[in-house]
Amino acid sequence: MQAQLKIFSARSGADTARLDYPDGRRMHLHSTIAPEREHESLLDQEIWGDTVVVLGVGLGYQLDQVDFSEANRVVLVDVYDQLLTRAAARLSKRFKNVACINASAGDHLVQALKSVPTASLQILRHPPSLRAFPGVYSTLETQLIRARPAPAVTPLQKVLLLKGTYFLEREVEEALKQATGTQLSVLNYPKHIEGLPRQAAFQSLLERERPALILTIGFKGFDRQGTLFQMAERYGIPVAVWFLDDPRPATLAFSEHIGPNIHAFVWDEAYGPWLQNRGFASVEVLPLGASDTVFNSHRTVRPDIPLSFVGSALGPDFVRKFHTRFLWDPVHQGLVDLRAGQLLSGEIDAVSLVKSELPYADEKNRTWFANVVIHTASHLKRVAVCQALMDQGLETFGDPEIWKEILGREERCHASVDYYRELARVYQKSAINLNITSCQMPTTVNQRLFDVPLAGGFLLTDPQADAMRLFEEDKEVVIYRSIAEAQDKVRFFTQNPEARIPIVQAARHRVLGEHLVSHRVQKIMERVLG
Repeated sequence: MQAQLKIFSARSGADTARLDYPDGRRMHLHSTIAPEREHESLLDQEIWGDTVVVLGVGLGYQLDQVDFSEANRVVLVDVYDQLLTRAAARLSKRFKNVACINASAGDHLVQALKSVPTASLQILRHPPSLRAFPGVYSTLETQLIRARPAPAVTPLQKVLLLKGTYFLEREVEEALKQATGTQLSVLNYPKHIEGLPRQAAFQSLLERERPALILTIGFKGFDRQGTLFQMAERYGIPVAVWFLDDPRPATLAFSEHIGPNIHAFVWDEAYGPWLQNRGFASVEVLPLGASDTVFNSHRTVRPDIPLSFVGSALGPDFVRKFHTRFLWDPVHQGLVDLRAGQLLSGEIDAVSLVKSELPYADEKNRTWFANVVIHTASHLKRVAVCQALMDQGLETFGDPEIWKEILGREERCHASVDYYRELARVYQKSAINLNITSCQMPTTVNQRLFDVPLAGGFLLTDPQADAMRLFEEDKEVVIYRSIAEAQDKVRFFTQNPEARIPIVQAARHRVLGEHLVSHRVQKIMERVLG
């Protein structure tokens, strides 16, 4: 039996509405305090559609300040005719071309929109109404969007990138701009608050641009409610998500919304089997890559830093940030230290760690606990290597206060450098650039493997399977497998600077030919679009 609509007075004196269910439940469609202020949620709502369909209207307060002057028509849809009448009366005072359709007659609206195929369609949603009747409004929205005409045939592959300030988003944008036969549109997601503003901006791009592919780094820009995922699926647009770090936290957070139109690309193959069981349409391994606009320098710089490490110490303050993500209990610190030692010894890796004996039964808490272990181990690893190389002139860049405390050499612990403006110069000025890979990467390599040689710097790195797979050892990459070997190789390449030159040149040639971000983006498009 359908819930009974009840309209009554809110504390402010304005009318409000709720639904009373036969089983005693109640659901409010508006505030019981001051519903007339609900228009503030849509103050910045841009109206760009020729036809604007409002799914669920309540009493219409939320539409009071929306400027519909750019629209040709507004169609109000609701389950209750009484609400349609009230909302239409409010809106008609400002905008004349208003139509009302009961949700049960949604097929008539679908047919009407088919008669104006060139008109753009914008959909606004009233969240309380959608929560009350999710099946009704979701089904209708799907029908409306799938009834839209197919996009015009074009020789260009249109890509929509969700971009903010996260790692490599800027480089991916640049690569797509330069890609032959590609037309790029960008949703700068930090500029649109998650919720209705971002939904409107996202649908505007889907409706206007009709991209063939949506690309996101680690699900950045998508909403936890899944509305943007639903839009992409309704428009029939595949989504490619490229994971550049542990994919498990983000995948678990968005697990309810992963479907057959979402393709996963992951930087470390060790996580592939886990992702295979998460409902993605496909899972591909895709390592990191460099930007030839950021690091491709032809300048010759005389090194004046004997040995450098650029990176955080991943100290206790950094690790404590993860404690807030799950049900952390300090009593488990001893187990953290034990598992961190096992990670460093090779008994377990970042993937199998979650399957080991941990103090949580659910996957979310186990995953975040594993992240605490992983970064604790990474901290210990970095400290051990850097302490051992201090006598050979090591200087650090980034996290200076922590490194000063650990290494005790204030003059050698420098502030962070800007990735885009300063880092290439540090790589060039360092005779040897040290790499210490995070323990969250069982097999793959980090950004330094690509950035350092592209900038013209020499890299000494720890052993990773991908280092040998992507580069030729001793000819394109130099690897240390123990601290003693790191000390020996630092000594050798310091005393024999001419031996560094052909390795740098060969590695740089390899990166330019195979390991740019543009190569990775091209692979994504080939795999998803064919």
